[in-house]
Amino acid sequence: MQQITRRLGQSELNITKVGIGTAPIGSTPDWSVYWGPQNEAEAVRAIETAIDLGVNWIDTAPFYGWGRAEQIVGKALRGKRDNVFIFTKCGTLRDEQGNTCENLKPESIRREVEASLRNL
Repeated sequence: MQQITRRLGQSELNITKVGIGTAPIGSTPDWSVYWGPQNEAEAVRAIETAIDLGVNWIDTAPFYGWGRAEQIVGKALRGKRDNVFIFTKCGTLRDEQGNTCENLKPESIRREVEASLRNL
């Protein structure tokens, strides 16, 4: 299926108008009240189907399921990574008590990027 694409900013990269978001697929018990229970096999199939239909970007974040969504994206993209753009975020962390906090210090960003790359 041919997707409509747009140029990404001033770059030469073209991304599809429609992408796939991954917040629900990393659902943890504390988030399942919003998204319902998560099924990894269905999530992988959904991502693979979107790619097969021409979608070429995925939105994820390390705090979607605290890394779980990224791990599922990694499984779904095996052998297809050259054809898909991955957009992520940083700065939202969880402390020892399970509370969220923000940290945009350079060393924190580096740790998050490294963790995201390992997950993916």
